Amino acid sequence: MAAGYLILPAYFIGSGAYRNWPTVTTGEEIGRLFVGVNAVGIWDELFFVCIVFALLREHLPLWLANVLQATVFVSFLWELGYREWGPALTIPFALVQGWIFSRFKSLTYVVAVHLLFDLVVFAVLVHAHNPELLDIFVTAPAP
Repeated sequence: MAAGYLILPAYFIGSGAYRNWPTVTTGEEIGRLFVGVNAVGIWDELFFVCIVFALLREHLPLWLANVLQATVFVSFLWELGYREWGPALTIPFALVQGWIFSRFKSLTYVVAVHLLFDLVVFAVLVHAHNPELLDIFVTAPAP
């Protein structure tokens, strides 16, 4: 989680990748973005770990199955807008997620890790499009 908190803002804001997502300004739009980011995160793990990785593990060595599921995962996220140096972040993330699943046999654990990262992604997207929203939290009202 600490790595995501340190790296994801630099990636999204520094590369301009946040522009691949719509600007959200109203509470309703921010709420929809929150639900959407989390829904995609859950879907990612259900599909890439429970289907792609599980099927590949039946026919290939674990390490190769993990590399291939990471490749498919990165290709999917590329299409969602993780451009620039996004794959350099996504490949290790996908490999770690595959390792976590094979080590702990827990989809819940894998989804929880993913959603923690997605929480940072959501916050960065909202902030990048609306830096003034951060002022609400860091600027104390004048006495």
